[in-house]
Amino acid sequence: MPSFHHLQLPVAGAKSLVWKGDELVDWIGGADIYCLDGSRTSGLVRYRYRFDSVIQSPDGRYSVLYERLGTKGIVLKDGAVLREINRSYYHAHVYDFPITLFELPDGRPVIAHCPHDYNRLEIELLETGESLTGCREERAADIFHSCLSTNPSGTMLLSAGWVWHPIHVVHLYRVSDVLTAPVSLDSYDTYLRADTELVSATFLDDDRIALATDPNAENFGDEGDPDLIPHPGTLSVYRISTKTWESSVPFGETAGMLHAVDAEHVLALYQHPKLVHLPTGKIIERWPRIATGNWAGCIDMSNHDIPPLAWDAENKRLAVGTATQIHVLSLVV
Repeated sequence: MPSFHHLQLPVAGAKSLVWKGDELVDWIGGADIYCLDGSRTSGLVRYRYRFDSVIQSPDGRYSVLYERLGTKGIVLKDGAVLREINRSYYHAHVYDFPITLFELPDGRPVIAHCPHDYNRLEIELLETGESLTGCREERAADIFHSCLSTNPSGTMLLSAGWVWHPIHVVHLYRVSDVLTAPVSLDSYDTYLRADTELVSATFLDDDRIALATDPNAENFGDEGDPDLIPHPGTLSVYRISTKTWESSVPFGETAGMLHAVDAEHVLALYQHPKLVHLPTGKIIERWPRIATGNWAGCIDMSNHDIPPLAWDAENKRLAVGTATQIHVLSLVV
């Protein structure tokens, strides 16, 4: 059974967090560096805009600062600004900016986002902005892409977005297929079928995805497929290679963001971190004194504040910034 060590760093006022080795970098707060011994080095860099979110490339050389419920972002390489990125204004103020960074099998760093239209995903070379999925003339499916992520090898791309009314949906794309035939990014046929809204997701490995549904969501009641799962208020595991639901168990709480700990456990971050056993839905441990915000899906009509969060997938560490300190939960190995 996994367990976590809780470290509290007496460092106040972090505005963003990303891991760089055993240090944490606050790009939005001035490129300050926080060490795990509690020391701090000021970066003295200011980006004169209302950026509030940061993501980082797998090798740590590239970062993107962006406004979560806005339209603007900037790409950094080793801290220097390379270029600006944008997304459509359309409903941008109520759902998460769709963006993720990953590497192609040949090692080239790329960005997946929606630089032109809310419903048109693109994969670009991160440094230059050259599109690898351009020249598409067909109308794209009416999907608001959001919460993009990839599996560890970068071969699968996931979008946990929404469609009108609104309803949370998850779409899955094989990267090699979309690079060969980019029009496949514009299809409705890439969604995961379920009996309710799929709100949040995380890759457990290259072939399995953990997904959470809202306990208060409606049951779609598909009479043509009465055994369709997942249902409202469940945690489920989907296997990509067989296109089947491997498991689905009741989970009576809102899960929020999910981060994979191992093959059978995730951290669920709604309001505070919870270590959850996927085969049973049982909460193994809670940290109620670490506030992680009320994010409950990509649609955010109330503009919920999300504290600075950084997940280190390789070392299984979560950092959470508050007004007075930084909390670090590290997997005990």
